[in-house]
Amino acid sequence: MLLVHGTNDETVPVSEAQEIFARRRDERVRLLLIPGSHDQYAEMERHFETVIDFLDGATRPLADRHGKELS
Repeated sequence: MLLVHGTNDETVPVSEAQEIFARRRDERVRLLLIPGSHDQYAEMERHFETVIDFLDGATRPLADRHGKELS
C-alpha cells in the first residue's frame, strides 16, 4: 500500500494518513508526504520515481520478492 498525502491538505488532515500508516506499518506499506495540498501539483513530478519504484516492487512476481516461487 502506498499512501500519498499533501502536508497542507485542508480537506483531510495529514495526521489521518500518518495514523493509517502507523496502524498498517510493515515492509509493504509506504507513506509519501508531499509539500502542499491535494490540489497543488508543483511538487508531484519530483516524486514520480518514488511512485514508480513502489509500483515496480508491488507488481514484481512473488518469486522475485521472496526468493522462491510460490505455487
